[in-house]
Amino acid sequence: MTGAALAVGVVLAGWATGAKANIVVTTDNIGTGNNVIFNGCTADADATPGDFVVQGCLNTNKNAIIVFTADQPIEVAGGGQAAIEAIGSGFSSLTIDFIVPSAAELLALNIDIADGESGSVTFDTDVTGPSAAFTLDDNGENKFTVSTNPLIAFSQVSFTTSGSINLLVVDVKQVRIDPGSTGPDPIPVPEPASMALFGLGLLGLASATRLRTRRASR
Repeated sequence: MTGAALAVGVVLAGWATGAKANIVVTTDNIGTGNNVIFNGCTADADATPGDFVVQGCLNTNKNAIIVFTADQPIEVAGGGQAAIEAIGSGFSSLTIDFIVPSAAELLALNIDIADGESGSVTFDTDVTGPSAAFTLDDNGENKFTVSTNPLIAFSQVSFTTSGSINLLVVDVKQVRIDPGSTGPDPIPVPEPASMALFGLGLLGLASATRLRTRRASR
């Protein structure tokens, strides 16, 4: 392999290796004006609502489809921006899928756990790894906002809780999302090692070019 071909190969290898974005979870509920509601929705979801599944839409788009799936039976209490409630004693995980729009850049929600209980929650998305654990208490104000760094869209976000009892969550409310840009899939974020390889590739390409120039001038 010539020096120029090797340099190009290193450059391509650098771009081929990408890294997931980092999940960012803040202990607040900033919202974006796009409330998830559960009445007046006009679209049908790909997933049929059942004991473990409920679906809503956006207050700004009644054709939106936001699907919530828990590990235990759930229901929607009331209409409008209502709470997703446990039918039994509680649930420990919830997955939120963005069907229409197909992605979001921010998700805000409020997790309410059983009285007298305490525990923790971790979040995950389809474009990141899991978050650190965040403390939950029974004051009814466990507010979180989930995004990524760099800010790119995700099509699914989930959380899992643990505590002194297995089925900890009694309801999730004040769900708000920012759909953001729903264009093409985001470009993978290069890892530091990939960027180093990219730099070496450029140096190799420059060296090969200078060598050809010197040979041509002789």
